[in-house]
Amino acid sequence: MNTKITIQCHVLVLLLLISTALFAQRPYFNKNTDILIAQFDSKPDPDDIHAQAALGSMLAHSDLSGVNYYAVAGAVGTQNGTFIDSDALFDMAFGSGNWTDADANWWGSVTNITNKVVPILQNGGKVWVQEAGQSNITADWIYQVLQSVAASTVKSNVIVVQHSNWNEDHTAASDLNYVKDKATYFAIDDGNAPDGAGWGDRGPWSTPEYRSQSSTWMAQAKSSPNPIAKQLWTEADRVIDDMWPNGYPHDWSYIHYDGVDYSDCVENWWIFNIGADADSNSKFWARYVTNTPSGGGNNTVSCASLPSSVASSTSITVSVPYEASQSRDVVVEFWDAGWIAQGKTAVNAGSGTANVTINLSSAPPAGSNYTFKVSIRPTGGDWTTNIDACQKNNVTVTSGSSGQTPYGGTNRTIPGTIEAEHYDEGGEGVAYHDTSTGNAGGLVRSDDVDIEARDGGHNVGWTANGEWLEYTVNATAGTYNLEARVAATSTGKNLVVKLDGTTLGTVNVPNTGDWGTFQTVTLNNITVSGGNDKVLRIEFDGGSVNLNYVRFVSTGSGSCDLPYSNSGFSISNQTTNWSSGALDISCAGSVDISLVAEGVGPMENADYLNIYYKLNGGSQVAILENTNTYSSNTLTVNGLSGNTLELIVNGYTSYSDETYTVSNISVNNASGARQGLTSDPEPHISIYPNPLTSGSVTISLPDQEASAIRIFNVMGQTVYSAEEVKDQLRIPRSQFAAKGIYLVEIATPQKTMQRKLFIR
Repeated sequence: MNTKITIQCHVLVLLLLISTALFAQRPYFNKNTDILIAQFDSKPDPDDIHAQAALGSMLAHSDLSGVNYYAVAGAVGTQNGTFIDSDALFDMAFGSGNWTDADANWWGSVTNITNKVVPILQNGGKVWVQEAGQSNITADWIYQVLQSVAASTVKSNVIVVQHSNWNEDHTAASDLNYVKDKATYFAIDDGNAPDGAGWGDRGPWSTPEYRSQSSTWMAQAKSSPNPIAKQLWTEADRVIDDMWPNGYPHDWSYIHYDGVDYSDCVENWWIFNIGADADSNSKFWARYVTNTPSGGGNNTVSCASLPSSVASSTSITVSVPYEASQSRDVVVEFWDAGWIAQGKTAVNAGSGTANVTINLSSAPPAGSNYTFKVSIRPTGGDWTTNIDACQKNNVTVTSGSSGQTPYGGTNRTIPGTIEAEHYDEGGEGVAYHDTSTGNAGGLVRSDDVDIEARDGGHNVGWTANGEWLEYTVNATAGTYNLEARVAATSTGKNLVVKLDGTTLGTVNVPNTGDWGTFQTVTLNNITVSGGNDKVLRIEFDGGSVNLNYVRFVSTGSGSCDLPYSNSGFSISNQTTNWSSGALDISCAGSVDISLVAEGVGPMENADYLNIYYKLNGGSQVAILENTNTYSSNTLTVNGLSGNTLELIVNGYTSYSDETYTVSNISVNNASGARQGLTSDPEPHISIYPNPLTSGSVTISLPDQEASAIRIFNVMGQTVYSAEEVKDQLRIPRSQFAAKGIYLVEIATPQKTMQRKLFIR
């Protein structure tokens, strides 16, 4: 008997030690350094809609004041069904500029998440993933993050929390295994399961059951004295009612009974270590949903209007919008890799703008790795007493000059094509005005203008009413047709085009049906005065327009689209179907097509690149039909005659290290008599070896061609630049801190070209 008791005691001690060890390994959220990435699949079940309202209610509570967070819609896996749009609810719960829609733009969302995650990891913080969906998108953004952050840091500081076997079963197995291998992964108990239910047991981390069939909870939420929770739950109920006007049809769901199901939020309960304060529906409702807000008002600060760049100085002043329930301190800290200095302004109860001055012992050196950290605190408090906080990352310190200069150092030209993303250098209020912070698409530029990849190239998107872009141009006097390549999903939007302050005309943008469906809209017979260093401004009247480019075509040489040129695009880990649209070639006796095609990476038979043309809307004629690998070649077709010509490119690669590039696309009058824009054929650019594993990469340029070269990483950050380059340039492998894909931009006096460089 005594022996059995001894054995039982030993077993009990062993279990206690194991339990203690497990809990010792559990990390905890630090609101001063960490970020929550809240990922929802919203497909096909409506529980995610309730979870969005529940998390929004939590984030509005003083418990989570100052938490840094970013939300994702459409974080889906392999499941079937219909995605449930809840854009207005996301705006209410997380802020209109603080979430991304992966259902609408998967790879744009991957970039957006990466841009949020990388600075946190680089500054020593942790990234907490609420996996209220599947891990497919997590695998994709972790892959991107690993291009610039050490694998050991990602493994220790990316914390993925998943409560559902169903979610795991509907994640691509390779993606789930990748996430578990590259990050720290916690499987917690299912938030759908009652306490003690074996089917919900997923390990040592127990959770509450966050669902109920009772209709009482929703009724209380929609009549709550808490205005934020009331608004969120009313909107969540509306989304579901609009989707299923006769009621949710599946009786296995508690929502079928007009109940609530916010089970995904057990992941937030666990991440924020809320514990007994909200370990049941009644406690959650009392704390976050039907609670009466206290304090007589809000205490908030906003980083939305903070500058993206400041001049180097020993005194930096920024303006911070705030709301205070009583006398508070508004504090702005200035950081690079560590804390540099801070400024503080006392404010009274109410709302307004606090002008905060940071005094430094010496002017900071120019660079783009600075951060503003903003907080509102009790009077005399320190960072541990922050009530609300936000930060502005990737702030550029300039040398002190605020002058406006052309992108790449070269003026755009009229006549000619002006790419939207090639707006001038100079920053907010100088070269552009953008009402949101950060580049939502994460491509090409590292300021606040939002750039994405569509229509076979890049476009400026996410535009808002009153925003504008400026371009320094050299203009030839004359009468032109202005062509704008645009996309929109509603009517009533306009582009106002001005030159040196004089309005040239207004382009009425049609509803093209989708953000990725572009049309060319023409403004005929506009008069342009000649001169160099003139400023072209494009103003977004009404916003909500995607702009690829504007093109000035001289009316003095006929109305056709010659010569036509496009710098090209790359196809990597995606399917691309591109068209030039029907080009008017009627003013030429015959035309020649020229383009460069190239394939880089370990291609396989599933990868393909097909290039065709159509004359007069007829059948496709192949220029190239290729599967697997393809070496660089210049492809030409000569002597084509007709009224219209369309170029078509279809391509696909399976992985991100496999890339087809189509570049230097041109259609010219075969007789040599150029129509409209005069343009010489683009020079051939060679980059070798590509991929680069060691040694140096050589960029070979045409003779006598002085070029500016800039190289960007996948986040749009400049990693290398050189001016006045001739013949060739050699860059050592050590210049590239991380493996991955880089964009090489070569700007000649005539045009700007882009190529991809792979670093291994």
